[in-house]
Amino acid sequence: MKWKRWPPIVVPVFVMVAMGYCTARTPNYDSLKAQGNTLVQQLDAYRAAHGEYPSSLGDAHIRAPLTFFGYWHYDSTPGSPYWLWVGDYGRDGFRLRYIPDRGWDLDD
Repeated sequence: MKWKRWPPIVVPVFVMVAMGYCTARTPNYDSLKAQGNTLVQQLDAYRAAHGEYPSSLGDAHIRAPLTFFGYWHYDSTPGSPYWLWVGDYGRDGFRLRYIPDRGWDLDD
């Protein structure tokens, strides 16, 4: 029967795909921080030009990069520092965030 030939091919392919997925889902914090630092520089440049941080990344014409863990998020209220983060603790098992007066913080 022909179906007996498929398991030796399908099983290794499935294992390789599963290993690749798990490797991709492992966060590279240095790479994520480098992306975040680019956003921080853009936000600081906006503040230098306008006197305050933008209310959203779109207001500053900053496009948040898409990561394997979703887009970068930004939250700002007038008169207080902003928050910049990526990852969802419930979904990804971590959240990497930046707050200007504290720097980088990792919840894992």
